[in-house]
Amino acid sequence: MLKTITFDLETIYPEEYEGKDEFPPLPLHVPVVGSFLVCSEDKLEMVTHSMDTSDDAEKNMLDWLQSELSVPAGKPMQRTRLVSWNGFKFDLPLLLIRAMHHGLDLSGLSGFRHRYHDTHFDMKFRIANGETRNYSLDNTAKALGLVGKHVCSGGDVQKLWKYEQRYDQVRRYCEEDVLQTHMIYLKWMRTFHGAKSVAPRLQQCDQMLRERMLKDIEEAQCASRIEKDTPSNLSQS
Repeated sequence: MLKTITFDLETIYPEEYEGKDEFPPLPLHVPVVGSFLVCSEDKLEMVTHSMDTSDDAEKNMLDWLQSELSVPAGKPMQRTRLVSWNGFKFDLPLLLIRAMHHGLDLSGLSGFRHRYHDTHFDMKFRIANGETRNYSLDNTAKALGLVGKHVCSGGDVQKLWKYEQRYDQVRRYCEEDVLQTHMIYLKWMRTFHGAKSVAPRLQQCDQMLRERMLKDIEEAQCASRIEKDTPSNLSQS
């Protein structure tokens, strides 16, 4: 029996890198949200860890992941596959760095760091066949008939989280990326591995995605009305 965990991290970084074209060095990033879509034969569950909820939220996320990657007692035949977008280059190294920072056991990741093994499907790497420079989650999702990014992008997370405290929006954004990554994975499995039964899961993911995007739209409309109704001289008073 195969269990997949499709995941994504949203991060912030030191202020000195703000406004620069240079991407901040990976070790300096700190996760603020981690979303994990756990999919098995009888379950489809989104698990999101948000670092605004407690001082131990990041440790709890890493401990949870270690537990999920461990073979459960009484289920020696259960296999786990990680699914990501650019996970080999960004998410996995950062998870390991953060576990080392906290002194935590994340040995469960040791079997998921091989690019050509089926324990980890980094969809960016697989689709691009290693030539990943011109492949983004946004343009790949849109090319496959998915929505792609629609309200914000990864470049907005620093501002939304650190300066505007729009935690709910960042959480939804992370979950939306995870859902679209998993839908890309399902389409890949249907095309290259002959998976015949992906349609119901695609529909489930699409419904979950629409629910989150609807909240994004409602929130954006509400913010627009507030801005429109606020007197222009209010900020000057």
